[in-house]
Amino acid sequence: MYTSLFAPGSIAATVFGPQAEVNSYHHQAVSDPGKLTVTGRADDGVIEAVEDPGRRFVFGVQWHPETAGDVRPFRALVEAA
Repeated sequence: MYTSLFAPGSIAATVFGPQAEVNSYHHQAVSDPGKLTVTGRADDGVIEAVEDPGRRFVFGVQWHPETAGDVRPFRALVEAA
């Protein structure tokens, strides 16, 4: 488990608050987010959340919130739809 810190004002921060415990194992990770904005990083610096601030709701996470029973990102997706 890692703690991920989220950028203020980001979708990640709106969904999870300023930080969250994430079940990420980092055997693979985003190294180049391309045109996406990095909005969350783990304690070890690994990218945990990305977004496209130019779009209404483009949001990705590196971990698996569904395995921890965390419905917040899915609720946010449904609300955005």
